[in-house]
Order: sequence, then C-alpha cells, then structure tokens
Amino acid sequence: MKTLTAVLENRILVITLGNIKHGNSFGQAEADSLAQALKQYKGQFDGLLFRSASPRFFCTGGNLSHYASMKFRMQGLRANLRIRQVLQKLNALPAPKVAVVSGDCFGGGMEVLSVFDHVVATPEAHLGFWQRRLSLTFGWGGGARWEKKLGTGSMLRALIEARTYSSYEARAMKLVHEIVLPERAETAARQWLERAIRWPKEPLKSIRSWNSGREVKIFESLWLNPSHKRVLERFKKALG
Repeated sequence: MKTLTAVLENRILVITLGNIKHGNSFGQAEADSLAQALKQYKGQFDGLLFRSASPRFFCTGGNLSHYASMKFRMQGLRANLRIRQVLQKLNALPAPKVAVVSGDCFGGGMEVLSVFDHVVATPEAHLGFWQRRLSLTFGWGGGARWEKKLGTGSMLRALIEARTYSSYEARAMKLVHEIVLPERAETAARQWLERAIRWPKEPLKSIRSWNSGREVKIFESLWLNPSHKRVLERFKKALG
C-alpha cells in the first residue's frame, strides 16, 4: 500500500501523505511516489494541495527506522539526495501550492513545508526545526528555502534553538499563514488555491526563480506573452 497518494480534483492535484505506521514520516519511498505523481499529472493541474492522512502528524521528518537499518553511510546519503531532488522539483513547480498542517511538523517535515506558498495550520499543530536534536542540519534543500522566507538570522536562530513552536508562535514567525479549525482547514486551503490560480500562469516560473538583478529582463521576456495579449485585447474591446 502506498504511503503517499495523489488524486486530481477539478484541476487541483491533491497529495496525501499517509505513512502512519512510521509517524507520517517522509522518506525515499514517499519521494518516489511524489515524483511519479508529478510526472503522471504534468500539465493537468493548476494548483497543488498537500495534506496528511493523520490528524496527529503532518510530517515528522525522515523515516528514522529506515535510516537506522542502513549499514553504510552512502545508503543514507543517496536516499537524502533523492528526497532533495524531488522536493526541488516540487518547489520549482510553476503552480500555486498550499499545505494543510493538521498535526505536528518537525525536522524534515519543515523541509517539506518549505516548498509551499501558503500554509494553513490547525490550532493544535506544533512545528519545529528539530534537525539539531538529531545532530544534523538541513539536508533536503529546506535551509535555502527557509532562509529566503525568514532571513538568515531568524532561520539560523530557529535551527540553533531546536524549539517546538505552537501554531500561533509559528504564525508570528511566518512559518504558517493561517490558523483554522480542523473542520475548516482544507476548505480554507482550497479557497486560497482558487484565488491564486485565477491569475495568468506565465509569470509563475520567473517568480519561482526570482532574481532582482534580472528584474527588467524578466519583465521584458514576459511582455506580450499569450495571457498578456488577452488582457490587452479585453481592455481594447472595453474601450470600444
């Protein structure tokens, strides 16, 4: 039975992490399933929603029992490389992405969370950069992503302290954006997606890889793209 599943619903790709047996951890098997889903549904969805099958855990990080069973250092490094590559693909995806954190999110779970544009959490959720508790740092590309979101100082302090944050503390830190009761969390996430996907898609790729030094060139490359042309045509018609 797959521990990560995907279903297409009205051009929204819904990803569900369900590795309940191992604390809803995310490992190479889940990364492979995610990569397969992104390939299978490529071009068929306008937005992506990531949720947990467990009300207790969103994602508790890597599968420690799997890592503990490995005999050689390179086995763990290869597994982490695969996870890092797949999360980078998800991060670069030119579509709005939202996560519903309906339970605890620690360590590697925070690295998974770093790829999302909007995060809806429930009041009872707890979050934490627990990597240091395992005598590690970021390993799946989440450090660079959180650094862009939080700033270097805030990101490093959170990693050093290895604290557990309530959902309200996490919102103040901008780790999450909305706090919603469990029965309304997924609805709120879908509403955000519907608002985000109504606008033209063409700028999204450039937004994902934003470089302020190339601002003018990015703008010029987007000028008169298909959606921009349609906007100008509608404006022209409105003027009569």
